[in-house]
Amino acid sequence: MDRYIKKILLFILLFSMIFSLNYFRKERISTVLDRIMTERIEIIENTAYGELSYEKAKLYLKKIINDPLLQSDLAYLKELEHNPTELDKIKNVEIGEIQRYKVIENTVGIKASVFWTVEGLHGTYSEHSTYYFELVKYKNTYILCDYYPL
Repeated sequence: MDRYIKKILLFILLFSMIFSLNYFRKERISTVLDRIMTERIEIIENTAYGELSYEKAKLYLKKIINDPLLQSDLAYLKELEHNPTELDKIKNVEIGEIQRYKVIENTVGIKASVFWTVEGLHGTYSEHSTYYFELVKYKNTYILCDYYPL
């Protein structure tokens, strides 16, 4: 009987460890994604308002994002350079609950809630949306490759 109890306790311990590791992995990914989105927004806004050159923005973006998002952001910055426009300023972006989390080799797919606080011409407003994010593990961190609303 002791042998069965030990097996059950071992199973419960292993299950608890796996659950805990998955929880901490989700929390770490959420923190990384939050940082990447905040840095990306800051780079784009600083470039749009002339506080950062296109070339420096390109260097900074390459550290946190990759294709296809990188090419999309660079094309957007080039467009802004040639056709300036008034942008709403993103005051805050927060990654909320991760609703789905999938890992395939070094790629992580996430479905998550995103909360935006934006300052526009008519004042500050908030938005809430659900997005799919794709990150790739690169060295000891993750970089964002793509995201889109669901």
